[in-house]
Amino acid sequence: MKKKATFSREQLSKSKTFGYGKDLVLAVLEDRDYTKDEAEKEIQTYLTGEREGI
Repeated sequence: MKKKATFSREQLSKSKTFGYGKDLVLAVLEDRDYTKDEAEKEIQTYLTGEREGI
């Protein structure tokens, strides 16, 4: 089974192919590594308001 590549939030914030602004990525993601799918899910959860305590 092939392991998916992971990226730091700083790498994702600088990515032109990821499609989100730097400020949004840095505000939403914690300081750890994410696959692009994991980061996408976290950001979409934030944007749709599906967070705990809201």
